[in-house]
Amino acid sequence: MDIEFYIKALKSKLEKQLPGIEAQKRMAPTHRINPEYEPNPENAVQSAVLVLIFPYKSGLGTVLMERTADTSVHSKQISLPGGKAEDDDLMPEHTALRETWEEIGVKPEAVEVLGKLSSLFIPVSNFTVIPVVGFLKQMPVFELNAKEVELVLVEELDEIINSAGTAEVFAGKFGVCTVPVYLVGGKTVWGATAMILAEFFTLHLQIKASY
Repeated sequence: MDIEFYIKALKSKLEKQLPGIEAQKRMAPTHRINPEYEPNPENAVQSAVLVLIFPYKSGLGTVLMERTADTSVHSKQISLPGGKAEDDDLMPEHTALRETWEEIGVKPEAVEVLGKLSSLFIPVSNFTVIPVVGFLKQMPVFELNAKEVELVLVEELDEIINSAGTAEVFAGKFGVCTVPVYLVGGKTVWGATAMILAEFFTLHLQIKASY
């Protein structure tokens, strides 16, 4: 696929009505599809993550990361780069780019911001996350913040889509559950990260179908 065509098409789709919650739910654990799923309380902590795409192998790839072990509810989970908004972050884009730079060393000025996906509330941490989509003209050289990031995982978008399935995971107070997952580098991607990717992949497949 022509990358220039893809980026223009993706940017256009991000400016229109998004697939939203229906796309997110395709990768939602069963316990997330209930009356508590949709609320976005005013007291939620604001955060942003970056869906970063770049040329990789024969197509386009993205990067995920494994967080280091700590005492948080997201310890050792596979996630998109990003985190909590700070007071001087004017927009979610600033949060996503700043956090990505701090975590995996991708400089904000190198990223072309294409738009945003639908926000997602994460009840377990009381975070509302806004996914920002960005493009790099070439695969970055990663510099990991060892205090926060154990490793990065890079894979083609289509390979991640094709890996979709189910797996058993420990889901906190819900115990061990069978949930929808993607597999990247032998690691299980589930929960909010998988739900965000599901919406992005909906747009990705629409673009491929129109090419």
